[in-house]
Amino acid sequence: MQFTFSLNFNRSTILFSGLLGLILMVAFFSIPQIFADSLDSERAKDWIRRHLKTNIALRHMQEMKAAGLKSPDKNMAERLNAELEQFERTQFISVEVKHFLFVPTLITSSRMFVVKTVLRPENKKEETLYFSMSARNNLFDFFWVAEQSQWMWYFSI
Repeated sequence: MQFTFSLNFNRSTILFSGLLGLILMVAFFSIPQIFADSLDSERAKDWIRRHLKTNIALRHMQEMKAAGLKSPDKNMAERLNAELEQFERTQFISVEVKHFLFVPTLITSSRMFVVKTVLRPENKKEETLYFSMSARNNLFDFFWVAEQSQWMWYFSI
């Protein structure tokens, strides 16, 4: 009885060229992202401030709906105004903007940013928040803002 051992380079060659092709395709679609215009920190701060204010208002709307009210009563309206005024006094200590490396180009435009902000609410401890910001499509410059975890910051340049 005799055993022979032979390597089939055909499959490994196909696998290697397939992986190389995949890497080249991802690199090709990432080029517009890398060379896209940057987002300045002041504009990012405005979008984030608007997003956080919207979250405060939505939280109050859910509270109103849970109470079975169709419009806010005087106490709820005063609490919302007080919370929005308190948020206006929140300081943005720092705002850093980076490009996210892996952008789903079919879903969003060629620009996706990750923003690291350090906030200091009035009479409270500083907190670091991470946001992703992107245009909804290539034709308009409407941004969506979403709070993210810290891991996106590590995959940004």
